Amino acid sequence: LRGDTRQEFEIPITLGPLKVAPFAVVRGTGWDDSYDDGGLCRFYGAYGVRGSMYQWKVYDDVESRMLDLHRLRHIMKEDFTVWGAHSSRGPDELTAYDRDVELIDGADGFTFGWQHILQTKRGGPGQWRTVDWLTVDLEAGFFNDATDGPFRNQTRGQTFGFRPETSIASNYLSMKSIWRISDTTALLYDTI
Repeated sequence: LRGDTRQEFEIPITLGPLKVAPFAVVRGTGWDDSYDDGGLCRFYGAYGVRGSMYQWKVYDDVESRMLDLHRLRHIMKEDFTVWGAHSSRGPDELTAYDRDVELIDGADGFTFGWQHILQTKRGGPGQWRTVDWLTVDLEAGFFNDATDGPFRNQTRGQTFGFRPETSIASNYLSMKSIWRISDTTALLYDTI
């Protein structure tokens, strides 16, 4: 049997165009049995700050029949998460049943994302709708004290800002893009 509780405290603050949210997480997990030690308990704590900011500009004079563009709106979003975490037991001491419970660890991390969205109107007079014509997402993540345990994927990293303890603790740079050429055709690119 396993019991797990996760409590998060967050304080959203607006500083002009920047929105930040300091947070703290306390988590306790107990198992009634294990391979070597009988019943186990793990205590986990994390603290940090998340933040984001948006900017946008509209270009009403953009018109291209060949690219199916009728005006452009450029939306830019920057976001970051910085956190520290500590755990009384590492994932290599536990039997892995659920990635989001047994495989969390006390790694510290920082991530920064920069998202661009170019929107246009499609459909014609009386039927205009907004379409994300081109999106480009750039992200970088850096970790300290990352575990080299048998359950950790060290080939690529990934950060989950809403729940940083479930991130894959390996330094990374990533880029994802989608160009919606038409309503039925899109060109995708993804690299880490």
